[in-house]
Amino acid sequence: MGVLVRVLMLALTLMVATAGFASPTPVGFVDPVDTQAVSIDLTSPGLVWQREQVMPGLPDYFRLHFDNIAVPNGADFDVVVSDRNGRPVYSVASEELAKSGSFWTGRIAGSYALIEVRSKAAVAANLKLRFAEIGVQGEGLNLLSVIDINNQHDVFLTSVTQTPQLRSAARSVVMLSYVRDHQMYTCTGFLVGRDLVLTNQHCFDSKQVCDSVDVMFDYLTNVDGEAKTAEDQRCTKVEDSDPDLDFTLLRVTGFPGDRWGTLSFAQAPPTPHAHLVVIQHPHGGPKRVAIIACRLGANSLPGRVPGKKPDFGHTCDTEDGSSGSPVLDSQYHVVGLHHLGFAEGVVTNEVGRQNRALWGALVKARVASAAQ
Repeated sequence: MGVLVRVLMLALTLMVATAGFASPTPVGFVDPVDTQAVSIDLTSPGLVWQREQVMPGLPDYFRLHFDNIAVPNGADFDVVVSDRNGRPVYSVASEELAKSGSFWTGRIAGSYALIEVRSKAAVAANLKLRFAEIGVQGEGLNLLSVIDINNQHDVFLTSVTQTPQLRSAARSVVMLSYVRDHQMYTCTGFLVGRDLVLTNQHCFDSKQVCDSVDVMFDYLTNVDGEAKTAEDQRCTKVEDSDPDLDFTLLRVTGFPGDRWGTLSFAQAPPTPHAHLVVIQHPHGGPKRVAIIACRLGANSLPGRVPGKKPDFGHTCDTEDGSSGSPVLDSQYHVVGLHHLGFAEGVVTNEVGRQNRALWGALVKARVASAAQ
């Protein structure tokens, strides 16, 4: 099936999607590439293999998946992916590939990639790998959970967001791009430890999906209107997950909390109708913040388990892809984990036009335990 046809089908899926706990809305699809692995001679150092990938149509982003990787003993090489301008956008070393046996690249903007294997030393052996899949992402189309008008703002580009406290808090919020059931998805997450990211369980909770996660830091719209990412890391482990409370705690590479900072949990719940802030990556796009008309609603709402009320309501504008966003108080401490919005015309919850978040106090101790 052609890429353009797949994009149109995805758009139709997004247009009819509604909010809920169970499944995020896909933002793209995954197609197979090769059925057999290639054998790459490593007997000479330098560039030993390359392949161009040109995507038809105009995708927003795409990602590449390699598997069936067999690294010979003594091999020392890098797999490097570059964009059309020759700029390396992703690199993975032989040592890591020998441990994992497969990898997904981070997101590549545009429609072109050059994949190269660069050997650092001669080894009388062959590397085997398969170019297995391509994941293609298109722009999300479904607007959910907006209370009146859409009061989200690009982080750092409006006067609303020009405060040092908000800038600092926003640094810890990440976008998660991942693959599940042959489709591309995005959610939001945030750093709660040196290498710990908190998000929703309904986004994912398995090691298989963890292996596909691209953790994107400071994915922002700059002053020229371009969307840029400052750093990418990968998920290495699902440290904790709870379907009843709808949270997943990820262990990630690179100790990014040392550079980007972490968010801490509030010591006390906010007062009734308190002002709140939600920093998020709606539709898998650049970071945005809901700060206007963003307040605490009902303080005791049902969650996933009948008879229990671990959630609270809020009036902060969110959209698809906002799942896993931190709900912050006026001091930018975490009071909740956003995980449910309402769809216009499909309002079924008991308090009407309110979005839903899990109280942060219910996960605080488990995060602290994982961070030790």
